Amino acid sequence: MRLSDHNLLALLLEIHKNIENDTKAAVNIIFSESVDNLLAYPPGIEFTDAERDELRRLNDNPALRRALRKLLASHAAEAIFSLFSLIDGTIDPTHADWSGIRLVDDHGDDYREMLHDRFLETYWDWEQPIK
Repeated sequence: MRLSDHNLLALLLEIHKNIENDTKAAVNIIFSESVDNLLAYPPGIEFTDAERDELRRLNDNPALRRALRKLLASHAAEAIFSLFSLIDGTIDPTHADWSGIRLVDDHGDDYREMLHDRFLETYWDWEQPIK
C-alpha cells in the first residue's frame, strides 16, 4: 500500500499553509505590545522577563517583519524537509536505530499512535538542558 497522489498533495499543501500561517503568527507575536508566553515548543518553556523586554525593544518596521518571516519560514521548512528525508530514506536518524518508515493511506482499520502527542512528550528524552 502506498500514499496516494491525492493525499500526498493534500499533506504537502497543508504543510506549506501551516508554515506560512505559523511564521506570520510568530512575527505578529514578536511585535505585539504584550509578548505573552505563547510558546508551544519546547514544551514547558516560557520567555523570561529579560527576553520579553528585549522583544519589546524591536522596532516594528516592514523590512524587519519580512526578514523575520523569511527566516522563520525557512527554518520551519528545513525541519519538514529533514523529516521527509528520513521518511524517504535518504538520511538516517543520529539518535536511534532505524529500519525506515512509510507514509500510506489510512483505511480506518488500524489503531495508530498519535504522533502529535508523542512529538511533544519525547522532547525531554532528546534535549540536553537548555542554557
